Amino acid sequence: DLRTKLPLKPPKTVLRPHTSFHNRVLTRELAADLSCGVCLVVILAACLPAPTAASLAATAGIAGRPGRVAAMASKADCTYTGCFCEENTFLLCERLLGRPDRASAGSDGVEQAVAALKGRRVVRCWAVWVSNPSKKVAVWRQGAMNEGGGEEDDEGLAVWDYHVFCAATLGPDEQGGEETTVILDLDSTLPFPSRAEEYIQGAFKPHDPINEQFRPTFRLVAGEDFLESFSSDRSHMLRPDGGYNAPPPTYSPIISKGGAKTNVMAFADVADRKIPGAILALGELLPAMLSSAS
Repeated sequence: DLRTKLPLKPPKTVLRPHTSFHNRVLTRELAADLSCGVCLVVILAACLPAPTAASLAATAGIAGRPGRVAAMASKADCTYTGCFCEENTFLLCERLLGRPDRASAGSDGVEQAVAALKGRRVVRCWAVWVSNPSKKVAVWRQGAMNEGGGEEDDEGLAVWDYHVFCAATLGPDEQGGEETTVILDLDSTLPFPSRAEEYIQGAFKPHDPINEQFRPTFRLVAGEDFLESFSSDRSHMLRPDGGYNAPPPTYSPIISKGGAKTNVMAFADVADRKIPGAILALGELLPAMLSSAS
């Protein structure tokens, strides 16, 4: 079990090593072996399916650019490819920063969306990478569990080798008020977007006694830096026979202006200080975003 104190029901979990197999589902009988570092797995699914229509209808996202009004788009308007969370986040950063969205060229879905956040500005955005030295990080409320038929009390617990989501700070609304920092995670069953505090509580359970090897470490990358430096030729998704572990996005691979073929695993390596981004513990993540936005 992931916790130092066993819950009433050992949670069903997903182990997702991007470099080999994807969405390996651990049975309840094997879940307890994780605390001993034993990676016994049963492969029950190939990759994360797209969010269900029901969950999309109940959620919403944001698009805009710094200094301009941000419009609300539904989750369905966001480009999503299962098992490519780093590219999903890259495209969200493009939208938030007002850059051309390579995956949605010619689409006016965001522009036609209901402006539920009229008066809000995108002050800043980030790409947030989460992993740890053991490459086994516990994240709750992940959609793979619901799509795979997990029980409600499983809380969508997944064990990733790494995960990536987007964060943004919105300016005050038309009535004034304060800035709001939100999380946009297309793989999460939490509201889209979620207030940062609520997402952190739901996804990482900071007050639960979690075994050290499953605790998250974060790389907080400013959106502008992420768009300039990130590259993925998707080679980390290739099987030995040359096929993909999961269907790749339909748009062209993202290659940085610097010409690097791929740096996905370097971003995911929390010990790599050459890659852009601040390395933060769980308790440091929210304060870092709040202080950067102020």
